Amino acid sequence: MLAAIFVRGAFGAVYGALMMIGALVCAGFGHGTYLPAAIVAAPLSLIPVAGLFMAPVWWGILAALTSLQRRLPLFILLAVHVVTVLCMLHFGPPMEPGPGAARLFDQGLLRLASWIRGTFVLYGSAVVAVLVVGAIRATAHSPDADDYLRKR
Repeated sequence: MLAAIFVRGAFGAVYGALMMIGALVCAGFGHGTYLPAAIVAAPLSLIPVAGLFMAPVWWGILAALTSLQRRLPLFILLAVHVVTVLCMLHFGPPMEPGPGAARLFDQGLLRLASWIRGTFVLYGSAVVAVLVVGAIRATAHSPDADDYLRKR
């Protein structure tokens, strides 16, 4: 059990690192947009500057939680993540607050379109993977599934 937690956590951290690298390229050394970096590490990205480098930590924690039989902590953290992302989309990320964030994102999209799209593809697949693995594990450990398997 502990090995599974470690392996999944390490896989999540590596995946988070890939997303972080893509998101930091989107920032373009200050000439792009920080929105992808803020989204992939939300809610830890609310911490100024250091939060932009927290994607490996966040996704490592989420991936490790998929190994546990209890699903509630995983889904609570995902709900916090989604609410934080929605707030950032409305108010802008911490590094670019205010209505100018949409303009900066549009400018970044013109210059770094493939990087931004690639980062969001990685991000979307990470969210789906955590949800699918969490749902499968929750179903596999439900009393109904155990009764069904015993009857077979």
